[in-house]
Amino acid sequence: MVDAAQSSATKKTRPSVSVVKTPIDRIAMQMDTLKSAVDAAIDIYNPDRRDLIGIYENVSKDSHVISQLEQAYNKVVSQPFMLSKNGTDDEEATKFLKKEWFEDFQKYCIEPEFWGYTLVEFGLIDDKGEFTECDIFSRRNVLPFSYSICFDANSPQGAGVVYEVADDKGGSKDLKQELFLIELGKADKLGKFETLAREVIWKNFANTDWSQGSEKFGMPLLDIATDTDDANELNRIETMARNFSNNGYVIRGTADAVQIIQAQGRDFYKIYQEKIAGCNDEISKCINGATGTTDQKAFVGTAEVHERTTAEFHHSRMRKITNVVNSKLIPFLTFHGYPLEGAEFRYTAFDDKPVIDPGAPVDNTIEDPNADPKVNPKVDPTIDPKIDPKTTKKAQAASRPW
Repeated sequence: MVDAAQSSATKKTRPSVSVVKTPIDRIAMQMDTLKSAVDAAIDIYNPDRRDLIGIYENVSKDSHVISQLEQAYNKVVSQPFMLSKNGTDDEEATKFLKKEWFEDFQKYCIEPEFWGYTLVEFGLIDDKGEFTECDIFSRRNVLPFSYSICFDANSPQGAGVVYEVADDKGGSKDLKQELFLIELGKADKLGKFETLAREVIWKNFANTDWSQGSEKFGMPLLDIATDTDDANELNRIETMARNFSNNGYVIRGTADAVQIIQAQGRDFYKIYQEKIAGCNDEISKCINGATGTTDQKAFVGTAEVHERTTAEFHHSRMRKITNVVNSKLIPFLTFHGYPLEGAEFRYTAFDDKPVIDPGAPVDNTIEDPNADPKVNPKVDPTIDPKIDPKTTKKAQAASRPW
């Protein structure tokens, strides 16, 4: 059980309690808007990340980005883990992390890779003195370069709280633990969403152009020929045409000719389709390093290469999470009364894993069900069993029956 007395002694008011809810300004997904937002975010005199966060929020709603991120999150969260003390596994200590909030925390540890600098705030405490939830602190209210939080996102210089202050010894005093905060990522890193935003913007343009092309050339056109010049009669005809479903229409004189110029070929949509597919491929490679395991069919050999690449991405994230838990989360929990002094976190998937040389030759042999296991347990399918692989190429050629 958590030491509730120690936890209450260190308790301060959570910053999120004072945050003012403000209307969210929608940001246009345009290339020039992205450039301006990035410039504002890295401005050395007055950095402002609000517009960039708005663009990132739009990126995070893209269906393909959601799919790829879920794969990254679920691969990590599904891994078994263990806490140990003095080199011995401690099941009781591990139970403190086998909670729903820790699953969320593992996901949040991945988010700085995409969102950049992130603050995690821990929430309610139950009757045992344990945390029951944690959440991402509103990014619009975080000023990473000044280590502060503004209560009103529309007034960055207004009221707020500083979570790291200078001390009288020329150093700094860290107040994050007292404010129930854990810092993830670096202030000067904008995250991969800056790159992914370009792909999402291009994909949105392709989708829009495809829809407009389908509307213009994919729907039948109503053509009305008339001899009248009377304005009232023309208005009546136009009203009739406008009420004829949602199709386009043309009203012309009988002697007039109207020509609808369509794109050459029947497969004009493919230029949009291929652009969207290309953007999705780039998104997949940026998030999980490959496309063959999620987006498309692939030959066995190609799929294995993609799978290994994706596994390297997952393992890298697991190592980063391990470092965050050991260097930040466990000291944070100990500060708030958890009996985790000296505990060390690890994913058991890394226990006793043999080191594989990526340059080592691949064993292509397979089990031969008809072979005597004492004599020839495996057979290489790339070698003709009638030919002795130890003989020279000239001898092999001479031994062929043809």
